[in-house]
Amino acid sequence: MAVTLGNVANSGESDKDVDTSEEDPTITGELSEAALMASTVALAGVEIVKNDVPIEFVDGGPIGFNFLSSSVEGNYIDLRVSYQMTFPIGLLGNYSFDVDQRARCRKWVGYDNAENTTDARYVFITDKGERYHTNYNCTYLNPSVHRLPKDEIDEARNKSGAIYYPCEKCKKTKALGFYFITDYGTAYHMDVNCKEIKHNIKKVLLEEVEDKMAPCSKCSAGH
Repeated sequence: MAVTLGNVANSGESDKDVDTSEEDPTITGELSEAALMASTVALAGVEIVKNDVPIEFVDGGPIGFNFLSSSVEGNYIDLRVSYQMTFPIGLLGNYSFDVDQRARCRKWVGYDNAENTTDARYVFITDKGERYHTNYNCTYLNPSVHRLPKDEIDEARNKSGAIYYPCEKCKKTKALGFYFITDYGTAYHMDVNCKEIKHNIKKVLLEEVEDKMAPCSKCSAGH
């Protein structure tokens, strides 16, 4: 690249074009995806300390947090962390369980007036969903979870009249006297933290999904 300098120090020349094309590469000011993810994980670590998260119960302590499933997708940062916690419960010994958490947000890519106009519409989707929702509180988007005694599962029916089947994801987990079901789901779960129960809800622009997904028949029927 050519840089025009008004004065070149210690040269006695002025208004001279200096060719630096063979020197340092151009710096764009944009972080690579790897650097952006590393910065995000580091910031998450700061927040863990700032909010006094009880890491003494996390297996492995500060290094027990696994962020490997995190990613940068286009204009979004998808931060995922998994870890195992162990609590002492007196004579019963220790109780351990797995925890999965996720935060998804849009990275700063500049100001766009379109996002502050009525033309910019947002909808809600889930990782495995096939429809988009205009109402964040839609029953299909936020299923209510109920605890059901194990001996009542054979008689239980969802609100559509369907029976419940064992969840493929958590069926090998030992249930402690109860199963967990949702109003419109068709699976019963051994683990209340099963990923099939806890949908990962994303807020996205309608224009990003309207050609790929159908509207929800419950909350977006008139769309």
